[in-house]
This record gives sequence, structure tokens and C-alpha cells, in this order.
Amino acid sequence: MASNTGKASEAIFIKKIESQTKSKVFRLRDAADLYGINKRKVNAFGQPSDFLVVSQGAIWFAEVKSTQNKTSFSLDCLTPSQKAACLQVTSCGGDYRIYIHNLCSDTWYLMTGAEYVEYKKTVKSVKWENLNVLY
Repeated sequence: MASNTGKASEAIFIKKIESQTKSKVFRLRDAADLYGINKRKVNAFGQPSDFLVVSQGAIWFAEVKSTQNKTSFSLDCLTPSQKAACLQVTSCGGDYRIYIHNLCSDTWYLMTGAEYVEYKKTVKSVKWENLNVLY
């Protein structure tokens, strides 16, 4: 399989969400975006997620991950700033969602921030059959 940058999955995610009524995706700039603007290595603060989503009046942080793992999703795929944001947002009663694109099966899964926090206490990865299929 070709190298996975995650950009193709992010584009699919944006298209799917914005095709829904009254839904908008806002991208948070990451180091790769800033490198493209500046044409040199930059130090960037870690972002809480890839996107903020507003849909039907609700708002949530959305992290999009893609993987070529045939058996499970590694919980270590999130960066330290994403892990911290997931914990903080969830503990404040906020909504944090992790959208996972399994490139092997072209299946999308949804893991809530609360589920991530609970899984992280006991396992390092989650089998595909234990995740919620989204599309």
C-alpha cells in the first residue's frame, strides 16, 4: 500500500459531514499546514484535534485517523496534545470524537472521547469488531 498521510481520509470526512444539513467543518492548522505556508520547518503548538464540527447547533472536536492495520486501532495514534484535549474535553462534559478510517476495508468507525478514555485505562489497541461502525 502507498504511504498514508491521512489527507485523503480527512477530505472524505469533510465531504461526508458537510453533505449533511446545517453542518460545517472547521480545520485547525497543524505543523504540516504551517510548513506549507512558510516553506521551512516550523515549531507549532499541538492542536486539540484536526477539526471543529458544527452540525444542527451542536459542536464537537473531531480527530480523523486512518490506518492500514488489518486487526485493530492503536490508541497511541493520537498525539500528546490530542490525548490531553480528549481527556480535558470529556472531563468537562464536552464532545470529542475520533473518526477512524480503516483503509484495508474502507470502513469508518467512530470512537467517542469517553470511550477512548476508558479503553486507554486497560488496552493499547482496540479490535475492529469492538468499535462502532459509522459507514
